[in-house]
Amino acid sequence: MKKNYLSFILFALFFLMLSASRTAFAGAKNGLDLWLFTVVPSLLPYLIISTYLTESGSFRFFSHAAAPLTTRLFHLSPDCGYVILLGFFCGYPMGSKLCADLIKKGSISRREGQLLLSFCNNVSPAFLTTYLCGHVIGIPEKKGAILLILILLPLLYGMVLCRIFAKEPAKSSPDLPRKEEERLSFDRCILSGFEKCFQLGGYIILFSIINQFFLSFPFSSDLLRFRLCALTEITSGLHTYVSCSPDIRLSETVPLTAFGGLCCLAQTKAMIEGSGLSLYYYFLSKLCLAMLTFLICMCFSLN
Repeated sequence: MKKNYLSFILFALFFLMLSASRTAFAGAKNGLDLWLFTVVPSLLPYLIISTYLTESGSFRFFSHAAAPLTTRLFHLSPDCGYVILLGFFCGYPMGSKLCADLIKKGSISRREGQLLLSFCNNVSPAFLTTYLCGHVIGIPEKKGAILLILILLPLLYGMVLCRIFAKEPAKSSPDLPRKEEERLSFDRCILSGFEKCFQLGGYIILFSIINQFFLSFPFSSDLLRFRLCALTEITSGLHTYVSCSPDIRLSETVPLTAFGGLCCLAQTKAMIEGSGLSLYYYFLSKLCLAMLTFLICMCFSLN
């Protein structure tokens, strides 16, 4: 059923691209520019190095540093601290990749990975500071509050969730033994990083094409067009809000950023493939965080 649903969407998109090739070309070009000049420089080095740290076990240097907070505040095993640190600092989709990698490595349980995935896969602080606050919203006096909301709220949400479902702090799991033919190689980590980047690039280009069609369709409301674009692909979608009033920019772009968009959802699915993690529960968590963020932003906009 899912395959039929996806086939229908891709079939419709394919013929839409054929009937409006200029629009498709413009969307693909925008997506390629976004991927090549933003995603690759900002994500590829982290993918390569984090893959090596994970495979070699060196990631435990970070885990041990964060262990007191990880075990006491989140009731998770010390190795989960690595996911929390890099998930919040590196941005999409590092949190989901690290959850999947550590589950496959046997360092954390699937239950812990699912809990981490619910709050550790977010936009990076650099994206929040330079793009969302500086370029899209452009309200300097609200910058601190926006950063607190989008960083502190997922942390608090994760603490509550983990205290409910992770009853007591777990111990780190021993790494699974590596096969002789799977000996660690830095060159293999580089190839893995490029493979993941190309995979993400495909999603970004496809969703950017969809966004371009939304921009070209004659909607009755520009605001509806902006919402659809931001829900589809977060970076190019948020840019459409630049012409809106400050109240709309604050009350809508921040919750949409907390949600991440359908493109990030597809990227997350690609990262967790084969790990046993549920995309459905991740989606529910992102939806819940977006709703909480919207309520908080409404309070800020009214004051």
